[in-house]
Amino acid sequence: MDVFDEMVAKEQFIELIAVGNAPINAGIIVGWTPAQTHKFLRDPDFVDVVNGAMERRDGNVEEALYQRALAGNVAAMQMWLFNRRPDDWRDVKRIEIRSEQRIEVAAVESVKAGVIALIREQGVAAMQALDAGIIDAEIVDDDE
Repeated sequence: MDVFDEMVAKEQFIELIAVGNAPINAGIIVGWTPAQTHKFLRDPDFVDVVNGAMERRDGNVEEALYQRALAGNVAAMQMWLFNRRPDDWRDVKRIEIRSEQRIEVAAVESVKAGVIALIREQGVAAMQALDAGIIDAEIVDDDE
């Protein structure tokens, strides 16, 4: 491939990325092997241009979503507002739990280490048995 052909292929590659193709697929379309595509993607200057094409692609999707929202598509409206104004349009239920109990980080790490050891030694079935109440477990409060 001569320099001119490579330049044309890179321009086509960038356009294919901008319209939604994955890099490996865009490379195949322009005639590159996956190894060639990976080689070109190791060039920081080329990666900057590819990232610009991806941003353009994201902008196109954002614009299409906005147009759908303007046309009255409720799902598009929600998606737009959930992402553009999350503090006002959050689709998350907030659950607050207050307790007088303190959890020590060391205790959490100790339980985590115990669970990992149990799984390593006896497998996932032992963990499931613990959860099902087949194996007795007791919480010990060191402060008492």
